[in-house]
Amino acid sequence: MGIGFVCLVLLIGVSRIVMKVHFPTDILAGFALGAAYSLILFKLYKFNSWDLDALIFRAHSFNIIFYPPV
Repeated sequence: MGIGFVCLVLLIGVSRIVMKVHFPTDILAGFALGAAYSLILFKLYKFNSWDLDALIFRAHSFNIIFYPPV
């Protein structure tokens, strides 16, 4: 599934260049920004996921979880 998404993204990028909708540098910048954003989110998730259960337990024990009004 991941390989399919990567291929789809690459094909869309190439098609934007072929259709002369974007410059190649625009596409490369978009790829770089998307990769950086994904890497940052992955690192943050990996860093914070181990303590998520403890954080939720602490928040519930001190009643600081706010639920939106209905």
